[in-house]
Formats: sequence, structure tokens, C-alpha cells
Amino acid sequence: MLLTQEPADGYVGGAGAVGALGLVLRVAQPSLIIKALRAVASGHRWLQRELTDRLVQDYARAVSPIFPAGGPRLSRRQREILALLSQGLSNRDISKRLYISEKTVKAHLTALFCKLGVNSRTGAVCSALQLGVLSIKCLGSSPRERMATTRA
Repeated sequence: MLLTQEPADGYVGGAGAVGALGLVLRVAQPSLIIKALRAVASGHRWLQRELTDRLVQDYARAVSPIFPAGGPRLSRRQREILALLSQGLSNRDISKRLYISEKTVKAHLTALFCKLGVNSRTGAVCSALQLGVLSIKCLGSSPRERMATTRA
């Protein structure tokens, strides 16, 4: 059981990794600390409610790919392909739009997936949005207008 002041980044998630079964802030009411101690003593885990957001943040940080400041470095062409990908275009449509072969589009997508630490088109768009590499503005117009553009 750990009693802590305001925990630093990674502390809450790391506490469980080193075997702590309970984590409570030192400023908690004595009755809450006693309740937590009893829970841990009977084999249960205990995390003070105020620390759950911190645990989620620690987990997200642990599973997110680590990038240099400003996110991964993408070439101009990779950013163009990512923007078209976010509009739902197929490899064929992207190749026609950029006047390159489908094989070249696939090569750029493979490089994008690697740089973004993902394995799917959806993952690439989500990761790029989260990292600020792609903005909501890049997603273009309404889905109906995008469908009309894609079919043309």
C-alpha cells in the first residue's frame, strides 16, 4: 500500500508495476485510508478515485509511440497522402489524384504506418490527428461531398 502526495507522471501506473496493491493520497480522510488498508489486507486492489484519471494518462503515455518534439517527420508527399487517406480515398484514387502509381502509394503508406507506429489506415489518421500532424480541417467537406468526389 502506498501513500503519496501529488504523484508525478508515470507514478500511478508504475506503482502497480512494482507490486503496490493500493494507492492513496496522503491528504485523504483517515477513514478512507483505513478502508483502503482493509481492502488491500484482504487481497483486493485499491486506487483512490481522484487518481483514476492519472492512471489512464499514464497508460496512454505508455502505449503511445514516442516521437520527437512536433511528432514524426513526414515528407510533403506523405502528408499529402495522409490528407487524402483521411478523406476516405482508396489507393487507386490517391494514385490518380497525385499522378503516381498505386505501388508508390502503398510504399508511402508503409512508411507512414511505420513512422506513426500503427498498422492500419484508420490508425494512421487517428494517430496523425492526436499528434497534430493532421487537423480536422484536412478532413475536408461533408461525407456526401467526399463520396461525390471519390466516385468522379
